[in-house]
Amino acid sequence: MNEEEDPNDNEETEGKDNDTIDFETEYFWGKELRQDEKYNESLQVFNKIINSESDNSTDMEYKFKSIKQSIKICFELNSINDFMKYLDLFFDNLKNVNQQYGELSLSKILYRFDQNLKLNSSTSIEEDIFNKFYDKFMNYIGDDIVKNSISERLYIRLNLSKSNILLNNDKFEESSIILKELELILMNEKTSESIKNTFLLDVLAFEMIISTKYQFNLLELKRLTTLANCSISGIPQSKIIGIIKESTGLISMYEEDFKIANVYFQDSFKNFNECGDFQRIEVLIKFIISNLLSESEIDPFKSSDFNGFSIGFENISKLMKLYQFVQNVDILNYNELIYNDFQFQKLVKSNYFISYFLPFVTELIQIKYILKYLKLFKRVKFDKLSVKLNITNSQLEDLLLKLVNLGKVDNIKLDLNKGIIENSDDDGDIFKEDELTSF
Repeated sequence: MNEEEDPNDNEETEGKDNDTIDFETEYFWGKELRQDEKYNESLQVFNKIINSESDNSTDMEYKFKSIKQSIKICFELNSINDFMKYLDLFFDNLKNVNQQYGELSLSKILYRFDQNLKLNSSTSIEEDIFNKFYDKFMNYIGDDIVKNSISERLYIRLNLSKSNILLNNDKFEESSIILKELELILMNEKTSESIKNTFLLDVLAFEMIISTKYQFNLLELKRLTTLANCSISGIPQSKIIGIIKESTGLISMYEEDFKIANVYFQDSFKNFNECGDFQRIEVLIKFIISNLLSESEIDPFKSSDFNGFSIGFENISKLMKLYQFVQNVDILNYNELIYNDFQFQKLVKSNYFISYFLPFVTELIQIKYILKYLKLFKRVKFDKLSVKLNITNSQLEDLLLKLVNLGKVDNIKLDLNKGIIENSDDDGDIFKEDELTSF
């Protein structure tokens, strides 16, 4: 009977009512706290939603959204352990939302993770974390990656991230295997143009890094850059364009088309600089060398693009000196820099590009000096000129013959037996070599 009902029943009912939460209100309150950067308070609100029991479809959706918000907070707090905990909850709750919405959310998490690969300064820990992350995703996607376009996108993005991690850890062979597989998928005629346009340039750019840093392969680099330059659509990321332009510039350098290379390196630098990528310093080194070899009259260091890079970057400072010595045909200080400056020699040994093209620069300043020297004197002795250039008489002879064959010098006679150069120009300002010693 009603009058005999246990009063505790009402208390229990009231308790349940008190425990009932408004999922929508709580969710937006937690989101507002996150936007105000009150992350711990925000997590408390989202955890309250996540831990609440409800079979209502709308409530389940707010649970799922709360998990997503918690994952974002973990990124903002660089809390990788908590991130993994919420990622497990994310996968557990995927079944409670629409598949397309769930997989789009998954793609966004993967993209956010890809942008935060450097959460931990230890690369070994970072790789270990990514492997756990990778396994969770692959377990969800399964073996059939082409069951729908979203799963295919996830698979490509995930493996692209993995290859990037391997590149950062100098595991070039492992990264190359993944990238070659992705290139085959993307070049398959069954793959949609949308997916190709999204990922192909990234894959090709990472392959270019391997071809330049791990095992230099000019033919492979040509193949990759040709394909990339034909595939550019929309507005790619600045870093990707920077890689493609740098690689194209490298090809031009090895083909000794220094003027074209100089243009590509300048474009590459601008793109790397735009996104703050440290590769801009390596590209700036290439730009300076190509600028010298192209014999451009434009001083790159007067450009606003390069202001400030000589401060705090000793390598750039050394190359600025190199540039000035070549421009001023200052052979004495040039030789002092390349033969006696320990820091410069260390730079050359550590940088294959500089070590390969420095002989081109050295020959350039030697030729400039010879041409300048020959304009001043009626008769020049090999011995004296070779000492000034810091080369042997045989090397000087080769340079002189090269100048003659290229038509760079007129009105001179070479007496190779006596080791004398005679200038037959009738210009009244020409001296005998012994008459002028200040040059």
